[in-house]
Amino acid sequence: IFLFSSIFFFLGAINSGLNIGYMNYLLEIAPEPERPIYVGLLHTLTAPTIFLSAVGGIIIQVSSFTFLYILVLLISFGAIFISSKLKR
Repeated sequence: IFLFSSIFFFLGAINSGLNIGYMNYLLEIAPEPERPIYVGLLHTLTAPTIFLSAVGGIIIQVSSFTFLYILVLLISFGAIFISSKLKR
């Protein structure tokens, strides 16, 4: 139970940090007159990720939790690699 509940704790911490980081970075790189357009585009592009939980459920039904966790781990490493290329 401790390990399972710690997953939710860390996911909440990560999600909060990502939301702060995404918005601040976006506002940093966006030209001032075009900031509303950039924010709207960010939300439009991230909206399809809401459906990824359903995709995760389908993946679990077709394969297993282990496969899903390995897939998420690989995608996370890819995201870290790509985000490391962002300019400061």
